[in-house]
Amino acid sequence: MPLASFPSPAGRAAARTGSIIDYLEHWAELQPDKVLFSFLDQDGNERDSYTYFAFHERTRQLAAHLTGEHGLKRGDRALLVYPPGLELIVAFCACARIGVIAVPVHPPTPMSFEAGLSKLAFIAHDCAAAAALTTRAFLRSYQLLMARRDITPTGRTRPGLPKFEWVTTDDVRGLAPENFGNDPGPTLFLQYTSGSTSEPKGVIVSHENVIHNCESMPDHVPVGVSWLPQYHDMGLIGYYLFPMLLGGVTYGFSPLNFLKRPALWFQAMSRFRATDASSPNFGFEYCLREDKLPLSQLEGIDLSSVRVLMNAAEPVRAETYTRFFERFAPYGLRPQAHVVAYGLAENTLAATHHGRRVVTVNKSLLQQRSLHIENGQPRNNNQVQLVSCGRAISGVDVQIVNPDSSASLGEKQIGEIWIAGPSRSAGYWNRPELSREVFGGTVANQPENENLYLRSGDLGFQLEGELFVCGRIKDLIIIHGVNYYPQDIEAIVEASSRRIRRNGVVAFPVEDGGEALVVIAELNGADEPPDPSEVVRAIRTQYFIEPKTLVFVPHGAISRTTSGKLARSLNRERWLAGEMPVIASYTPAQRPQPGAQVTGLRERFRYLVELYNLTGREETSFAEIGIDSLTLVQLLEDIRQLFQELGAGSLVNEVDVRLLQRLTVAEFFSLLDRFEKSPDEPLGVLKELLRKVQAEHEIYERDCMKADAELDMVRVEPPAHPAVLSSVLLTGASGFFGPFLLKSLLEATPYTCVILARATDPAHGLDRIRAVLRRARLLTPAVEEQLERRVRVLCGDLARHNLGLRAAEWKALTTQVQAVCHNAALVNYVLTYDALRSHNVEGTRELLRLAASGVPKEFHLVSSTFIHGWTAKSTLLETDHNREMKNLDFGYSQTKWVAEQLVYAAGRQGLKIRVYRPSLISASADGVGGRDDITIRLLSFMIRHGVAVNARNQISFLPVDVAAHNIAAIFSQRETRADTFHVTVDDYYNMMDVTRVITRDYGYPFTYYEIPEFVEQMNRRCTRDDLLYPLVDFFNAAQEKVAKMQHKRYDNEEYRRARSATGKAQPDPSLDQTVSYIVEFMLKEGIIPERARPGTPRAQDEKQNTR
Repeated sequence: MPLASFPSPAGRAAARTGSIIDYLEHWAELQPDKVLFSFLDQDGNERDSYTYFAFHERTRQLAAHLTGEHGLKRGDRALLVYPPGLELIVAFCACARIGVIAVPVHPPTPMSFEAGLSKLAFIAHDCAAAAALTTRAFLRSYQLLMARRDITPTGRTRPGLPKFEWVTTDDVRGLAPENFGNDPGPTLFLQYTSGSTSEPKGVIVSHENVIHNCESMPDHVPVGVSWLPQYHDMGLIGYYLFPMLLGGVTYGFSPLNFLKRPALWFQAMSRFRATDASSPNFGFEYCLREDKLPLSQLEGIDLSSVRVLMNAAEPVRAETYTRFFERFAPYGLRPQAHVVAYGLAENTLAATHHGRRVVTVNKSLLQQRSLHIENGQPRNNNQVQLVSCGRAISGVDVQIVNPDSSASLGEKQIGEIWIAGPSRSAGYWNRPELSREVFGGTVANQPENENLYLRSGDLGFQLEGELFVCGRIKDLIIIHGVNYYPQDIEAIVEASSRRIRRNGVVAFPVEDGGEALVVIAELNGADEPPDPSEVVRAIRTQYFIEPKTLVFVPHGAISRTTSGKLARSLNRERWLAGEMPVIASYTPAQRPQPGAQVTGLRERFRYLVELYNLTGREETSFAEIGIDSLTLVQLLEDIRQLFQELGAGSLVNEVDVRLLQRLTVAEFFSLLDRFEKSPDEPLGVLKELLRKVQAEHEIYERDCMKADAELDMVRVEPPAHPAVLSSVLLTGASGFFGPFLLKSLLEATPYTCVILARATDPAHGLDRIRAVLRRARLLTPAVEEQLERRVRVLCGDLARHNLGLRAAEWKALTTQVQAVCHNAALVNYVLTYDALRSHNVEGTRELLRLAASGVPKEFHLVSSTFIHGWTAKSTLLETDHNREMKNLDFGYSQTKWVAEQLVYAAGRQGLKIRVYRPSLISASADGVGGRDDITIRLLSFMIRHGVAVNARNQISFLPVDVAAHNIAAIFSQRETRADTFHVTVDDYYNMMDVTRVITRDYGYPFTYYEIPEFVEQMNRRCTRDDLLYPLVDFFNAAQEKVAKMQHKRYDNEEYRRARSATGKAQPDPSLDQTVSYIVEFMLKEGIIPERARPGTPRAQDEKQNTR
């Protein structure tokens, strides 16, 4: 759908104003609930998403924050330094709203920090950045890397960043002021050319450029799937800006996840019925590797919906293009969808599109810039195939021009590709002379042509209106879609050794199953060549690539122009023709072939030694040797596989870049040697290393928690005439506790329950509620009748902006309910704070915003005694909120603590609040429990293996039906003396009391161990068949803390008082009853083996047989 023909007057007005924000606002009004962006993890699960309206609101709020809190103004430049995810796109559009010029950059990563920092520093100076926008997690990682860099000598000159403010945007929440207004500027962003560290140039891209390029290409509403880097023009413009302008959607994921699992690309295209996807040639080549993408992973793939699968951004190899189609045509890929395009940042994105034709030309003549098209001969080595890049897109004029005379050339003549049209950018930032030279070309033999042309520097020809690219004038090397300037590589090589002649190095690309790098270096006089591995390492550390071949030649062997400049093209031709005198040649080792058989642990990782010329004794980290991304993925997977084989599966999920950032090469190979002798000892070393990494992460988590606990909410003034409570919003109704709480609320109150649920529609949501009530044995005819009469389902998502509700639904909800009962939480003892944050913390924040909007609402939070952490206090008071954040070291307790702090902050702002803190909720009187519950996991292990623990820690097992009944009873009281209640049992008992009851009543015997010995038994006995298996590491980490807590007791005085005041609360069942509910559930579910109970004839027989 062309942008100029929007389906509404508002849309046509948007087209005239020329701002991408106008299009966003148009679509947010027209289709507010349609998904705009979704970002996936490596398994294809949704990690983050925005509807059009949610994205509109979020970018408005962030834009207002950037101006109001940080003083950014129209025309300022802001670096966008983000890891893969949607936050970069949010920041980009927030900047566009206020006229701040966004500057997306590649974030410096641990494995290429120096190179990344060097480029970041140059760009920051070049554009005079006023601020850098990023995420909290990245900023913390960056600060740690900078601190480590400052104390680690490397001997290299260190680039310095200019002074500017770092702004974290992912912790900015709320709504923009009503008087906020957009103020976009003429320049949308600066796209710095990729690859070069010394002289990247900022292409000035306007709103008009993006809109024109978009309008000229798609003939459909796109559904895109993209792993492309978001700081790169093809990824950012093609898959995040274009879909937003066209009312489409993009499903994105990280480039690293593509390298780990390329099947994800095709699975996402198939699952989401994608219409558009793109990659540089290397990505298509990567997907042809059976070891990376075996046929078994393509089962069920359907590519029939794809309308454009585009190969672009680097030279396209005809063989790759052909082989890719042959492999994927059986999965529905249509010939007309498999296309090639030509574009460059200087023309915003695309210049030509929909190329599919392949021609064979004479190779020797082509090198002489002469074209001769021939019939392909399989054994003719003097032929090369070229793939068409298609025809010029609408509104773009592509001409082939003699680069010396500036005269336009005819068809089948080779010359420089020149481009004109509204997509042509204005020039390079702060480079007026270069801009005039590159962007101000005029065609000499067309006097009537007043267009100014972009001189691409690429060589090509036109054949029947289609563009074929066949080389470059400008010295540029493109590897894996990234541009590298040869002068930068040459400078690195010159500086690597005094034996290399200054201004005596040439670097150029050659074909080698893709584009590869060759470096030729002249020696000073009769010097011996330097160590080639040191030269290669210098290139790799700075640029993250390595040459295919490094050649040392005599002094004066390299050809130069008459003015003394390096003649790179001529030297390339001499090298390919074998005419270069060679003193020594060095070819770095290649990666092992897929399926190669290796024996021994050192042999298994020999590819590292060969690839990077290591001895295995280097006291440098893997980050410092410049390991490339493909090898990084392989190394991480190999280490994880090794741990699995050695029975250290618990460490697998902890093996990540942070470990390699710490681990030196010498330490790694030393650990391999020790693994060969005895696996247990090196595992201890690794655990200690991981402990140090974890300590750094804990500091970061603590800072995050402090920041997240701040609530930006205006004071809620009590209304003159409070609304009558008639409707309650309930969350978490479909979890383990939820159906019991819903039933209890229906019994204890007359209120309507509005249930927030993830469902396709309200009917589906109500069916889900019925199903969980049925499983909990609660769906009686009376409850069914109440469901029909008093329960309403609202389809939403706690982790999304506005709870995932449509704008009208949100607005209506602010006045339709008078109380919120927030019961939903992700209960997981393994996941980190960051993993649980969006649901447990940000979901609470959104609900509090709802509670403070429209009609002020009571806010009831079902929390947990886990907010106290591993405290050793003798008495835990209900008034104790653990404000010091002590003893909180796992994600669940951390997120519940932050959620509570937000609720108490809302209370200080005038909101009426109550907090209920259960401890361990156990099976109901009807024997309904949860297999994933920590109580069931632990007790089932103890019963199956006959081991128990001597621990005097107070245990509070409160049956789920009793806990729900009493919380609902207290909820029904409009006034209570306190606002926080420990929903715990009144009497003290411990785990030994529990196991003695199990032995007495069910006959299961136990051998008792002190806490450390019990954990040893757990480590020795626990297998994948035990429900406890996923929590073994949790208990290992917690054992010392648990031992220190044996004198801890819960105080629940206010809970008892409030419970008594209701007149309808249920008393605690006896310990015998509680234990029977738990054991009966485990028996019914087959979790533990049946055993004859004491006193029965069968029990007597069993006793006799054991003698």
